[in-house]
Amino acid sequence: MKIEAATHFPHYANIVLTCLSLSSFMAAGAVHADLLIGPLTTLDSKLSDFESSTITNTDYQLALATDPQWRRVTGSARDIGVGSDGSVWVIGTDRRAGGYGIYRWNGSDWNRVTGGAARIDVDPEGNPWIVNSSDDIFHYVAGNWQRMPGSAKDIGVGADGSVWVVSSGGVFKWDGESWQGVGGSGVRIDVDQYGSPWVIGRSDDIFQFVAGNWVERPGDARDIGIGGEGSVWVVGRGRTSGIYRWIDDNWQSVNGSAREISVDAAGNVWIVNRSGNIYTSQ
Repeated sequence: MKIEAATHFPHYANIVLTCLSLSSFMAAGAVHADLLIGPLTTLDSKLSDFESSTITNTDYQLALATDPQWRRVTGSARDIGVGSDGSVWVIGTDRRAGGYGIYRWNGSDWNRVTGGAARIDVDPEGNPWIVNSSDDIFHYVAGNWQRMPGSAKDIGVGADGSVWVVSSGGVFKWDGESWQGVGGSGVRIDVDQYGSPWVIGRSDDIFQFVAGNWVERPGDARDIGIGGEGSVWVVGRGRTSGIYRWIDDNWQSVNGSAREISVDAAGNVWIVNRSGNIYTSQ
């Protein structure tokens, strides 16, 4: 999160980032021991993949959200999507026609389904929508992939079932038959419980669609995830790729780092970090 830019955070020019190591969190009991994969001699190599930032200011203290207690999940991924019914799907790291393998979480392991994709999100019934490496859009219906019209770079589905995409031509909403443009542009998108999208722009700026207009929010991000209960989370820019939650019109840092993020109906967060490892806050 590029929060040092005063143009994005004019009231917090004195913000200082303090990076805490994984070992510090373990000593404080904030991270479970099962986050350590492999022998303890590999701990140093894991620090860069699991860092945290706390934000302090002499004039105004940003209250941190309750830090997630991360649990490592088996497997690896390039993208992740969680439906409001709790279904979790990932794009794996195994190359397939159309991108990479597609997998669904069964509670203890990943079940592969046919096809390949680059981006994924999940509807309230647990059925994924994907964008493949050719920007084609598909919806998984009754065990089969249904080709949808149009093309996209990313796709987001709200808890109300609203489906939105960002493409080279802008931001579009699915009306059941075709894609309706609303103006704007972006590279990442997710949708809130009321069907309104948030997007990450090409310069990593963050925008929310409010009453038919795009409203810029502070900060910069590389991915965004929105829970069915309304919580909004982003993965920040920069070396640490920190995780932030939108509370009281500000981004509040929590422990951990990520590359991709998605959130279920109860606000439980699922992430993929820079090494492709998968974690959940459940």
